[in-house]
Amino acid sequence: MKKIVVLLIICFSTILLSGCANGIVTSFGGGKEIFLPDNMKFINYNIQSSDTIWCTYRPMRENEEAEVYYVVQDADIKPFGEGTFIIYESKNGISATN
Repeated sequence: MKKIVVLLIICFSTILLSGCANGIVTSFGGGKEIFLPDNMKFINYNIQSSDTIWCTYRPMRENEEAEVYYVVQDADIKPFGEGTFIIYESKNGISATN
C-alpha cells in the first residue's frame, strides 16, 4: 500500500513540476507563448480543448505596431490556478516585448 501511495505522489509531483507542456496550460494553470508569423495582426482566439488554441490574424497595416496579448483562464473553474497564453506579434522581424 505504501508503494502505491508513494508512486501516486511521485506521478502527481512530476505532472505539476514538468513545466508548461501544451496539455498543462489549461488543465494545471501553466503558460504557453505563441509567436504569430511576422507582420501579422492578432484578431481573436478560440480555445478548443486543454491544449489547443486557434488564433485568427490578418496582415498588419503600415501604421500598426506589434503588440503582446495575454489570454488568461478564469481560476474559479480550475482547482490548480489560471492558465495563460501569451501571444506575441512581430513587425519586420522585431518581436513585441511584454
